Amino acid sequence: MGTFENRKPHHRGGVEELYRQSASSTHAIGEERETSEKNTVQLAKVCLFLVQLRIGKAGIGQRIGVLLLG
Repeated sequence: MGTFENRKPHHRGGVEELYRQSASSTHAIGEERETSEKNTVQLAKVCLFLVQLRIGKAGIGQRIGVLLLG
């Protein structure tokens, strides 16, 4: 059939394009995971504060800190 030299150049470009798209989507997934982890940590901190507030162990510094966090 055909040898390597006879292959059309667009085949190689297609593979390069697929690789670029794959790398791009992998990067986006990594960013989403990082954002999700940050949100989870933030949520855990707020929940801990609310529990401490409920049992009366949250100090003034913690209350101000949570207010500043948003």
